[in-house]
Amino acid sequence: MSRFARLLLIVALFFTNAWAKTVKETLRITWKEGAPNGQARELIYTNGQFPSPTLVWDEDDDIEGQRPIQPGNKFVYRFKASPPGNHWYHSHEKMSLVDGLYGAIHIRLTGTPRRFHMNDAKSQARRPKGDRTGLWSQISQDKDDIKAMENAAYDPEYLVVSDWSQYTSEEYWKISTDSGLLVLYAYVAPSILVNGKGEVYCPGQKFLQAELAPGLVEDAFPPGTEVSDKGCFPADLDQVQGGPWNITKRPDLIPPRVREGCVASRHENATIVVDPSKNNGWVSMHFVAAATTAQITFSVDSHEFWLYEIDGNYVNPRKFASAVMSAGETFSVMIKLDQEPGKYTMRIPNSGASQVLGGFAEMVYKGCEREEKAGKAYLSYGGNPTSPDVEKNSFFPWQLDTDHMSPWPPNKPRPGNADEEHLLVLGRVGAPYNYTMNTKYLYPVDFQNDDPLLFYPSATRDTENDGLVLRTKNGSWVDLILQVSTLPGDTASSEHFMHKHGSKTWRIGFGTGVWNYTSVEEAIQERPQDFNLETPGLRDTWITAFSIGGEAYWSVFRYFVDNPGPWLFHCHIELHLMGGMGIAILDGVDAWPEHIPEEYQLR
Repeated sequence: MSRFARLLLIVALFFTNAWAKTVKETLRITWKEGAPNGQARELIYTNGQFPSPTLVWDEDDDIEGQRPIQPGNKFVYRFKASPPGNHWYHSHEKMSLVDGLYGAIHIRLTGTPRRFHMNDAKSQARRPKGDRTGLWSQISQDKDDIKAMENAAYDPEYLVVSDWSQYTSEEYWKISTDSGLLVLYAYVAPSILVNGKGEVYCPGQKFLQAELAPGLVEDAFPPGTEVSDKGCFPADLDQVQGGPWNITKRPDLIPPRVREGCVASRHENATIVVDPSKNNGWVSMHFVAAATTAQITFSVDSHEFWLYEIDGNYVNPRKFASAVMSAGETFSVMIKLDQEPGKYTMRIPNSGASQVLGGFAEMVYKGCEREEKAGKAYLSYGGNPTSPDVEKNSFFPWQLDTDHMSPWPPNKPRPGNADEEHLLVLGRVGAPYNYTMNTKYLYPVDFQNDDPLLFYPSATRDTENDGLVLRTKNGSWVDLILQVSTLPGDTASSEHFMHKHGSKTWRIGFGTGVWNYTSVEEAIQERPQDFNLETPGLRDTWITAFSIGGEAYWSVFRYFVDNPGPWLFHCHIELHLMGGMGIAILDGVDAWPEHIPEEYQLR
């Protein structure tokens, strides 16, 4: 019996608004059969729906809910809804993202404008409330447009995008560990879902081969490499498996339909109905990349969009025809509904680095639900730009010259040296599916379950497990230096989608080679072209480099410690986190309370 078959988790959420109105939401998490892409399997439902319900709160609402609990028990915890923006909720219990436990959160902006002190350390790590005129005026100077965009942002459309497989998380993990091979989730994911809806497409192997990203095979794989009829690369490639590893390989234990044997299914795609008569023709869309592995690309036929928020943080808006977002990220875009009323395809494929896989939804002008599809495509089935102009006008996070999404309002880190620096060497160790954040240490799924670090922050001291813990001081500036493609067996490293809980970070540096500097300040002096402390992006999820030819890369992320607590820093690729790619950061541990309130004590 599956571990979820015995689970009924009830989560109660309460919040009080400015009028002292208390709202209660109960989330009942159950395990049963469903077929979101037309092919049946067991999955997680929340309140009987998949994906989980969208939660909409106002900024500074007081929220009450529960921490992870055992079946039949309950626990209430409290927090304040902040910061405003586009967020999401999900589980880190093993690989439950694979099984569908995720949903969108929208915290609506409220309050009045307040002064933003650029010289104050805490203000640099926060964002102002209230007036967003300066944000919208970068899109349009028209006062009616500015007001309309404010209204559109208050009431957006939500698109939760996920990759989907016929295998449950337990079945998927067992395939890798039994076979001794890294089985990418792309191999078992035949669908891209939008708001829990999608289909399985089987356009044929030759079509999929022609849809490969230009230069990908030549740069990354042996000559003649071909994808399967599911768009998957061969599992036994050295570039995929790494190594050599001292384990037994049993490719015969990989089920025959994992990599090939595509079976199509007709189902339905999500439909987003938009009204051009509202908000002066502006609509805001909140995208949540609830994927387990996929790096998805999205576009709307004939409609360019303004990207104005990433990971719940406003950015200076830029206009794009398509954008790539990695697992764990959230994007908010503003679209002008200025085309002929009709039905337009939203193309949401895998970006192509791990699989050739198309995904679709529809944006329908109100009243045009029965019309034929119209518009000009910006992306192909496999996510390739349809013209040089589209490519030039697309957001690619792996190209630093396009990833200049600086915070709005201007918000930069402290220059010079940080107070603390931590070098983390990322990669695989011991097996193709074992991943580390710190040279050799693997973060287990039940790490410190019996002695939670929140209650026992010194529990790991003088033990091997302390290699999985970083401690910082409250009020300090911290640099996290991430090195990839240097561990034996993992020199051809894949991308990692690195996500920090508890605070956002500025990416202040990125470069090639092995990090061999005594400090970040020394590196800045020697390689000023690889650093940006004036307009760096501010996010909670960043990608590392895809080391195609075995080159080593490093990245430097800076943040200010003003949110004391135990926070997970991890790769948002589910297989990588399950394989150990996480570390606990005890931020501001010197400011933690000496005594845990009675209501939070362990029972």
